[in-house]
Amino acid sequence: MKTIGCPAHIEFLLWVHCNPEPFPREDAPVYKDLIPQLIRSGVIQRQHAGDDCPLEGRWTTTPLGRAWVKALCNVPMPNAAYLDEMGKAL
Repeated sequence: MKTIGCPAHIEFLLWVHCNPEPFPREDAPVYKDLIPQLIRSGVIQRQHAGDDCPLEGRWTTTPLGRAWVKALCNVPMPNAAYLDEMGKAL
């Protein structure tokens, strides 16, 4: 998986990373193909039972998923430019 695809996919990844609650629209069509792709790519996984894990079965980011979120958070704000018909900055 090279790119995240669309804003809804970014929303899902950030929700899984930041929120322990179930994602409210997980069954929506836009996520139908995304979730299996993220699992196969090693970006998300289900929480496993443990003494300190009351959230069994919820999605969580893997180390790869956490790195991807960090990369998304480090993307600089784009700059606007006005160009003439030759591509020269005005």
